[in-house]
Amino acid sequence: MFQKGLQTFAWKAEDADGDRLTYTIEHRREGEGTWHTLRAGLLDPLVVWDTTSVADGRYVVRVRATD
Repeated sequence: MFQKGLQTFAWKAEDADGDRLTYTIEHRREGEGTWHTLRAGLLDPLVVWDTTSVADGRYVVRVRATD
């Protein structure tokens, strides 16, 4: 289903020891240096971002995984 402004991200990650991973999703506007936390403490490798919460432009998204 399409809804304007929503962007879905899914990823796959593995831990060599088999530990459960926790994810933090961050974003920054292209050309800027400061990362902003979108979600932290995620246990599932899926997030939906309502992009109407940020100014128009191009953004970079990163996923950090910790065990």
